[in-house]
Amino acid sequence: GLPKSAGSPYALHHWLELPRQWERATDFVDAARTRGVLVTPGDAFAVEMTRPSQAVRVSLGAAPSTAALATALEAIASVLHDEPEPMRPAR
Repeated sequence: GLPKSAGSPYALHHWLELPRQWERATDFVDAARTRGVLVTPGDAFAVEMTRPSQAVRVSLGAAPSTAALATALEAIASVLHDEPEPMRPAR
């Protein structure tokens, strides 16, 4: 199914709840970055860290054009269906 999202359809930012396979929003952020898309993990906006956020903020107003926004949203949709890279042990 489609992930849940929150926000007004007229807002410049939109919250995107990540599917279960993306346990860490930061992993999703990294995967999106490899496709040229920047999103912000929800933890960056948390007041208290009781549990990690499984959402990212998508800034719709940051795209320079409607075509660029469409391309970025297609990339985000593609990443949503990917499996995260396995976590690497700390060195």
